[in-house]
Amino acid sequence: MYAKCNAFEYAIQMFDEMPDKDVACWNTVISCYYQSGKFEDALGYFGMMRRFGFKPDSVTITTAISSCARRLDLDRGREIHKELINSGFQLDCFV
Repeated sequence: MYAKCNAFEYAIQMFDEMPDKDVACWNTVISCYYQSGKFEDALGYFGMMRRFGFKPDSVTITTAISSCARRLDLDRGREIHKELINSGFQLDCFV
């Protein structure tokens, strides 16, 4: 809700204070950073999400790879794509 009202700082604060996060929560924060033009932060939260054991879905992957594209970081985009293929992630036409 905070993110949709352009209260980005509150959205991040709420996320940080949440005891139980799910993939949808992670996607919201990653998307907030992406939409704010903070592509490196979006990728940072993408990495953090994976380190905490959450499996990205097609929304997460699309946002992460789009962040790489906006940063003109082809190598990182390829790396993310390769890791997901190797982990058995099923790509759909959206990704």
